[in-house]
Amino acid sequence: MFCYTAELDELLHREGCSGAGVLQRLDACAGRLEALERGAARRGEKHRLYLLSDHGMVDVHATLDVMVGAMVRLARQLEPGRFA
Repeated sequence: MFCYTAELDELLHREGCSGAGVLQRLDACAGRLEALERGAARRGEKHRLYLLSDHGMVDVHATLDVMVGAMVRLARQLEPGRFA
């Protein structure tokens, strides 16, 4: 079985890692996995879970525009006296 959760990715981008919707969605996924595990155990089946991700996710609290700093440095090199 393969499961892709675009909704979880979207929630993470919108709410951050600790958002209420994210936590609810993760709880729902955990519940489904637990149900699959119980069903397999009742049938005497063994199973494996492979969890894949296309990228990680971290909350961003601040940003820095590195291009502004690069442009200022370039301007200072081109016209040293003008951009002190």
